[in-house]
Amino acid sequence: WDCFWYAAIFEAGGLCLTPTRAFARNIGLDGTGENCGPADMPALDTSRRFESFPPEIGECPEMVARVKQAIAPTPGQRLRRVARRLVRRVA
Repeated sequence: WDCFWYAAIFEAGGLCLTPTRAFARNIGLDGTGENCGPADMPALDTSRRFESFPPEIGECPEMVARVKQAIAPTPGQRLRRVARRLVRRVA
């Protein structure tokens, strides 16, 4: 689901901050839930605390280019989209 979440934010011109390490312990994988069994999750390193945001927050141009490439329609998809619109207008 996270790739769709990011794509929706990206297409709306938003910016999503994603931490490079976990700040919360996932307690939902202990085997007591209904949708999955126990999982061997790595322990959360609580010795390193979040201190502050970096002085500058911005997009990574390389990642923006990769996302644009990943969500860009292929020529075949464009042709099918145009054909569907023409059929709707004629019908």
